[in-house]
Amino acid sequence: MAVLLVQGAGLSPHAEAFEIPGEVSVRLRPLKGLISVSGRDLALHSTGLKALLLKTEGFQQWQLRFETLGGEPAWTVVERDSGKSLARIQGRFAELRGEDVRVDLRPSPSHLRLVAAKQGARFDLQLVGLLALDDYVHGVVSAEVPKNWPLEALKAQAVAARSFALAKLRERARSGRDWMLEATIMDQVFDHARKHDLAETAVLATRGEVLMGPHGVATAHYHADCGGHTDEPRDVWGGGEAMGTATDRCAKRASSQWRMVTSLSELTKKLNGQGKLQFASSIAGLTVVQRTDGGRARGIRLTSARGDVARLTGEDLRAALGYMNLRSTKFEVKTFGDRAEFSGRGFGHGTGLCQWGARGLAADGADYRAILAHYYPKLELRSLTKSPSDLLAALSP
Repeated sequence: MAVLLVQGAGLSPHAEAFEIPGEVSVRLRPLKGLISVSGRDLALHSTGLKALLLKTEGFQQWQLRFETLGGEPAWTVVERDSGKSLARIQGRFAELRGEDVRVDLRPSPSHLRLVAAKQGARFDLQLVGLLALDDYVHGVVSAEVPKNWPLEALKAQAVAARSFALAKLRERARSGRDWMLEATIMDQVFDHARKHDLAETAVLATRGEVLMGPHGVATAHYHADCGGHTDEPRDVWGGGEAMGTATDRCAKRASSQWRMVTSLSELTKKLNGQGKLQFASSIAGLTVVQRTDGGRARGIRLTSARGDVARLTGEDLRAALGYMNLRSTKFEVKTFGDRAEFSGRGFGHGTGLCQWGARGLAADGADYRAILAHYYPKLELRSLTKSPSDLLAALSP
């Protein structure tokens, strides 16, 4: 653990310091059945590296199995080829270290935690990566931005990703969770296997730099394509800190335009499955009744053939239809019988940095500071520290 002082941040007097660990925990993916692990110089530890249980040299292949005997959870480790038992760990956690580690044949970080998360009467097995913050940011930038994009766009992405991660760590610091971050769009997409050199250059060039608001490091949202204009988080989700908005030229890209068709009966089924409807009969009409300043559908009115009425937000509708299907809430919609036809622009929620817009600005010669100022006009770029191992924020809870 370490404490960092924000240099001249001018924070709210209600701000307080909180500590983040030297490594951040990221849930990578669920695990099933017998888990295969391979790598060089593998070592097995109890939780938090408190005790070294098994240390090997050279290339090794293990299998790990989780079980409950007498109601007590435990992990068993065996040598894959011989089946020889190597170790047994009591409890829900097992930690691994090694080089060139693969779990179920997939490249993985060098420090891992296997977690048996209690779900009622059963356990769900999860693979959690334990990484230095900037190692995590490297994996996020590599997954979010192509390696052939301008370096300044990647630098802007690195600052946004670092800020977002620190804000989430602040938010969850006292949650008691088995991991702090998700490696999916639920937080930020992280992919250890896709790391590339230009992303690492961007992370190192912006080391310690974050976006600050009045209460500390900001949750710097970002998305793929704003479709011409960004919005504030409160306009999209009904809350969140103000970041400012920007007008962009993304709408001129042909791939920014999209169309989607779905049936109202299928939409009814999906919304009922999520508890979003107050009536059982099928949806007969769908109308946008409120829009954001950026033109996104903020409020949607649904009606049934019986005259029932329900109201949703645009993001509720995206969640029901799938974020990859209904690409944004910047759309027009028409209904024909049981069919709803959406035509829209952009991709993503539309707040904060627009990645395609950042690419265009960088290609025109803008540096990452100018890009960040364009998309986050109400936030300030600050340097917290020059040492990533000491990265810590003074923030309000």
